[in-house]
Amino acid sequence: MEVRMESKRAWLYCRIASKSPESDFCMEAQLSSLRRFAADNGYLIAGVTCEYGAGISLNRPGLRLVTQAACNRQMDVLIIKDLSRLARGYQQTAQYINYLNRQGITLISLNDGLNLSQQVMRHIERRAQFCA
Repeated sequence: MEVRMESKRAWLYCRIASKSPESDFCMEAQLSSLRRFAADNGYLIAGVTCEYGAGISLNRPGLRLVTQAACNRQMDVLIIKDLSRLARGYQQTAQYINYLNRQGITLISLNDGLNLSQQVMRHIERRAQFCA
């Protein structure tokens, strides 16, 4: 009997700080690497959000779309190029990672080599409590 595992649904998120002729090429390169990673790892691409704008605030149109997709359970995994695509500040980045964790969504950051699933986050939190 063959058991078929269902593919996890991935949402791809790209951000470039400002719109310019060169930035279109950068956005396409960023998206291409995310698509390649998803394909190589058997993820089903459930959605793609690309936006131009600074990462100073979490209140950006593109990130709001990602957040809404997370709320609507449209993804199992969020794939990004690196953590700076989410936000520039450490606290904001951690806040968004915690939000994804509460939603049961794994964050994969390619350039940072991170795969932050709930299980990994619980391990980090337990270790932090132990060391405190």
